[in-house]
Amino acid sequence: MNDIFLCKSLGLYNCTGLDLFSYSPFIQLGDMHDIPFSAEEFDAVVLGWVIAYSSSPRKAANEIMRVTKNNGYIAIGWEW
Repeated sequence: MNDIFLCKSLGLYNCTGLDLFSYSPFIQLGDMHDIPFSAEEFDAVVLGWVIAYSSSPRKAANEIMRVTKNNGYIAIGWEW
């Protein structure tokens, strides 16, 4: 949620979050292994320390690349 507020404070108003559960209207329910968005829908995708929790990081990475536009940006925070 903090990432979305940071983006909005920087003037990036068209931001969408994705999580397994949420009480926020800014976050859509979904799974990073089967992202419920169209191919090449996002200019940028930010993953805040989530890949480390994946049971299938390769599948998640493929989904992330699928929804990111060609020449888009992917930022990954990683902690183990």
